[in-house]
Amino acid sequence: MIGRARRLAALLLAALPACAESPAGPLDRETLLTLLETHGDARGRDHSGTWSTQFDLVECTCPEDFPLVCYGVELPMPLSGSLQLVQSDGVLLARAVSSPAAPVAPLELLGPLQQDGSFSLALVELAQTVGVSSWVHARFDGAFEPAATADAPATHAAGTLEVRTHVHLGVALEGRHQDTVCGATYEIVASR
Repeated sequence: MIGRARRLAALLLAALPACAESPAGPLDRETLLTLLETHGDARGRDHSGTWSTQFDLVECTCPEDFPLVCYGVELPMPLSGSLQLVQSDGVLLARAVSSPAAPVAPLELLGPLQQDGSFSLALVELAQTVGVSSWVHARFDGAFEPAATADAPATHAAGTLEVRTHVHLGVALEGRHQDTVCGATYEIVASR
C-alpha cells in the first residue's frame, strides 16, 4: 500500500506545475518530492495504528476573509482528531481520519521514518473545479518519544505541521484577489 502511494505521489508531483509563488524552503515542490522518494532506516511496524491528535494553531498567514488552512483561528482551544499511521520499513504514511465530531479532508502525508523515531512527511495536492485551481503543500516534521521499555512501542509523538495553499480564481470576483497564497503552522501532539 505504501509503495503504491509513494509512486502515485511521485507521479503527481512530477506532473504538477510549480506553485506560482513557491519560494525555496521546506514547502517547495523539489523538497517535498525528495521527501516522498526517501526511505528512512527504521524497521518494523511499531508505530502503525490510530493515534489521537491535538492541533494548536501557531501562525496563520491567510487574509482575514480567507482563512483557508487556518483551522482553529476562531476557537480558544486546540483542535482534536485522529491520524491513521502505517509504518513499513523506513516509510511512514499518515492519513487524517474523519468523523462526525471532527470532519477533515482526506489528506495523506508520506515520508521517511528514522530509527531514532524522527520523521518528515510531505503532501502535495492539486484540486481543480470549474474556474478554481488550488495547490496544497504540507510538511509534518516530528518524532516519536522513546517507549518506557526497549521492547514496547512508543505511545506519544509530537511535531510541527506547516501548510501552504495557493488558490487561483479563473475569473476575478468583486472583493476577491484572483490569486491568494496563505499558510498555517500547527504544533501537534499525538498519543495512543
